[in-house]
Amino acid sequence: TKGKFRSVADIERVRIPLRSGGEVALTDIARILDTHRDNRVYVRLNGKPAVQVAISKQPDANTVAVVDGCNRVLARLHAEGFFPPDVTSQVVEDQAFYVRAAVSGVGNAALVGGALAMVVVFLFLRSLRRTVIIGLAIPLSILGCLALMGVSGMTLNLMSLGGLALGIGMLVDNAIVMLENIDRHQRRGEDALEATHQGAAEVASAVAASTLTNLAAVVPFLLISGLAALIFRELLLTISFAILVSLLVALTLVPMLSGQLFRLKARRSRLEEVAFLRWVPAVVERLEGLYRRQLPWVLRHRGWVLAGAFLAFFLSLWGMGQLGNEFLPPVDDGRVRVFLRFPPDTSVEVTNRAVKEAERLVSSLPEVKQVFAVAGGGIWGRGVNVNPAVGSMVVELTPRRKRSMSAAQWVQMAQERLKELPALKDAQVRVSPPRIRGLRTGTSTEDIEVKIFGEDLATLERLGNDLAAQLARLPGLVNVDSSYQRTAPELRVEVDRVRATTLGLDVGEVGRTVRTAVGGTVATRLTEQDREFDVRVRFPRELVQSASELGSVPLFPRTGVPVRVRDVARIYESSSPQTILRENQNRLVRVTAQALPSVWSTGEATAAVRKVLAGFALPEGYTVRFGGQEETIAENRRIFLTMIGLAVFLVFAVMAVQYESFSLPLAIMGAIPLALVGVG
Repeated sequence: TKGKFRSVADIERVRIPLRSGGEVALTDIARILDTHRDNRVYVRLNGKPAVQVAISKQPDANTVAVVDGCNRVLARLHAEGFFPPDVTSQVVEDQAFYVRAAVSGVGNAALVGGALAMVVVFLFLRSLRRTVIIGLAIPLSILGCLALMGVSGMTLNLMSLGGLALGIGMLVDNAIVMLENIDRHQRRGEDALEATHQGAAEVASAVAASTLTNLAAVVPFLLISGLAALIFRELLLTISFAILVSLLVALTLVPMLSGQLFRLKARRSRLEEVAFLRWVPAVVERLEGLYRRQLPWVLRHRGWVLAGAFLAFFLSLWGMGQLGNEFLPPVDDGRVRVFLRFPPDTSVEVTNRAVKEAERLVSSLPEVKQVFAVAGGGIWGRGVNVNPAVGSMVVELTPRRKRSMSAAQWVQMAQERLKELPALKDAQVRVSPPRIRGLRTGTSTEDIEVKIFGEDLATLERLGNDLAAQLARLPGLVNVDSSYQRTAPELRVEVDRVRATTLGLDVGEVGRTVRTAVGGTVATRLTEQDREFDVRVRFPRELVQSASELGSVPLFPRTGVPVRVRDVARIYESSSPQTILRENQNRLVRVTAQALPSVWSTGEATAAVRKVLAGFALPEGYTVRFGGQEETIAENRRIFLTMIGLAVFLVFAVMAVQYESFSLPLAIMGAIPLALVGVG
């Protein structure tokens, strides 16, 4: 419209009418500046001022395609001169890297697994044609598995690709069993097709039973819910598809190729006469002979054998108890996070100077590739949190294969060096090791989380600090912290409602005037072509630096007689908690810590914390509960134990139907506990 401001000059020409008559130019009572918003958050990349642009894909979009498209747009903008000469762009995080790494890993696993399977078949059967059969079965099985994944609406992600990598080994199991039995018949001199029919018929039921029991062991885990389902569902589905496809290939493709390829007339293979290839059958025959010689002794001394089995089983249970446990394994993708928290009354300028010194120190440490730093708040994706007393850094280390130390070792070194920095003497410093991005086991991302519930904030603060002090003395814990942050200073303006009403003012008018004086108010917008800019009205900063200066801010009531803020309000300094946490409407304080992988696993650290809590006195009405990984581990342990029981039952049911007997499945199931011997 014609009334819009389209330049700073338009604003400068504004004239303001006076109550007494006449008017005054806006430039006579105000300075009009074409500037930028106050910088409350400082962002730097490798020590240079930076702006972060976060791009999120749509839920149904392909991560790799989106990243490639963004890179093409960036390259085009550079080529077209969109960026000024002194401005550069750099990708600091690329989620497509992990997808490509997973795809590459699956491809390598398929090639290596297929090659090893073909080598094993060649060494045992000493036949090029039988080796070719396995070589054809592997890619066709993978294609069938991918087809089932597509029909199910699955995508290629870290979990599904991980399941495919695990399933590659299963794809050839049934094929090798089928091929070996057919080979045994064909070597007797039987007709190729007849030998194929007889060999396949002999093991078809066994192969089907083995496959169905494998499937029965996996299916119950598809019924789980919660975080475990989010992580493992697509992995388990992919493994299930691999099991089904392996059965189909073993019952159809392998017999067909075995029958047709060996109908072809060819010169007699001399591979069996090669001395180098004879050692594999020779070793197998010796092992079989040793087994035959030992089997009678085992059958005569059944009591000793069972006693040894039970002893090994119970020793394995004891050994498993000595193992550490955690919900997710540690990762090392080279991305380390540094969090700095200063006293609540620290200005953003002081925080920025301290973060700069921390940046220089971190950049000088070995194995550092780049440092992305934020002072005065935090940036998470497309969100910004403004807090003048907080700083953070995201440190990217060189790739693991090029590093001389692990990320955990680097974290310990950086923690010690940062604590020695004079600029951080009053700051809380926390250096966090790499974690699986986008995955949280609870309200906190830390290994250990203890929640203390109660009503009184002062008591919660004391309990949180006392517990944090005790946990900090444990040798395997670092970055121990209480969520109750120190009270933040604030300036309070309490309006005398009666006096304000008498003078013709209300609380809203006083509040709006104070807000305009301190932070400014957006009065209108200025339009330049297709862009709009806020026009903010505020007092000069130097006029509102203290409580007395804020009290001198004028108010213009409806009575017409100007007054000051101090005439209708009491202005004083106070403090209040920065945050008040609640869970299910109950106040709480969280004490968090990280376990040093070189000292304790999460389970061992949790056990040590439980010992501390056993002697930690709580007032009446206050309770303690574990969160973090321990809460997730306990919840999923119950689920997995139930699913394991259901899987064992389904496996038994499948074998009972297959063998039409209870004794044979029981004999087979009796060997399951001994599988723990290898784990323990």
